[in-house]
Amino acid sequence: LKRFNENALRAWRKVLDKDSGMRVGYDEFNIICKDLARKGVREAVPRSGIGALFVAFDAERSGWFSLRLWDEEAHIALVDFQKWAKSKTGKVTDRIREMAEGKPAVDWNAFKKGVRGSGLTNYQIPMVFDGLCRSLNQAHACLTAADVTFLDKWDPEAEAREQEVWEKLA
Repeated sequence: LKRFNENALRAWRKVLDKDSGMRVGYDEFNIICKDLARKGVREAVPRSGIGALFVAFDAERSGWFSLRLWDEEAHIALVDFQKWAKSKTGKVTDRIREMAEGKPAVDWNAFKKGVRGSGLTNYQIPMVFDGLCRSLNQAHACLTAADVTFLDKWDPEAEAREQEVWEKLA
């Protein structure tokens, strides 16, 4: 998280959930941990093993974990942003295009202005912007409709219902 300025959503999108499926399975997690270990992150392969680390996130043994299980605060911020954006234009991608005002992308100032009245807190706004931007260059961060396409498809309520089933089975 330190590498991503303590932004759990950014870490989720850049390292764990690169395919934007909003869940990470064991095989994917195993590859990620081994890659991090090769890059010098010792914590990625604890003495107890990658499996034990995975189970810390997937306590229900469903075979996957979600953003909610990774960081509930980031999950809440993203869900709140998604609901708000969809309430405005029907799709998150359309809301981003609207914020862009004809430009190819939304920069930080346009995003901040565009989410006024959304209910997002001053803490959540930069977390969401930074977490959704696919650009690795934070000095020139911008957000495109392509960056948020997955939010048009993601159904956090269905995901929560599925998680509840797994919790009952565990």
